[in-house]
Amino acid sequence: MTAPRSADAEALDAFVEQLIETSFTLMTFANAIMTDAAERRSSPDAPPIPDVLRSLLLDAATKIVCRDIYIVPRRASRGPPRRRARGPH
Repeated sequence: MTAPRSADAEALDAFVEQLIETSFTLMTFANAIMTDAAERRSSPDAPPIPDVLRSLLLDAATKIVCRDIYIVPRRASRGPPRRRARGPH
């Protein structure tokens, strides 16, 4: 029998799954652009792939992150736990 998974573990699994799916989509997109460029089917003055991806994806993602993700400061750490001094028994 396996132990129940925490909400954090489930959220991490969902994030990784989405990251893999997104990576596959990006690789497919980049491959299509590179194939068109290699076969001279794209404009000779087309911007480089990283610039296209950055403008299409990263700019939009940055806006979402800035709008929807909040950084919450951690509470001050007390440091490592202290051991109690034991007197003679």
